[in-house]
Amino acid sequence: MIRKTDPLLANGPIILSPQQLHACTRIRGNLRSGDARRLHDLLAFHIGSFLLAADSARNVDLDLAKLLARSLDQALKTYDKLSPDRTEWLRVAVEYLVLEDDANLDVKDMQGLVDDANVVSAVLEHCGYHHLAKPIRDYLA
Repeated sequence: MIRKTDPLLANGPIILSPQQLHACTRIRGNLRSGDARRLHDLLAFHIGSFLLAADSARNVDLDLAKLLARSLDQALKTYDKLSPDRTEWLRVAVEYLVLEDDANLDVKDMQGLVDDANVVSAVLEHCGYHHLAKPIRDYLA
């Protein structure tokens, strides 16, 4: 089966939403050089800020936010052992999660984290973290 996607994403995870593809392409174009520690700190800061903002919003799925953060945190523990392609995709997953202006607004939209969860689980699958992607997919089912 030939995948008809942006050439930049052709060898990456399967992401079907045009908005998600656009955001991932934008993130890949703007990637900063980073390591697992910076990504972990970025993830921790975002989740903390997200939980504070979500506390007043009351329409956010906090369990999903925690599941995404835990899954990415676990993947980042083996970041240095991944191939360059997979480290780049793992960076995309973290950056997508922290990106407020993706396919849906994370805090203001009831489904705001669902698009993030789809991208994160697709990237985790692509990077070989099937055991981390499965709980996300099960949660969304």
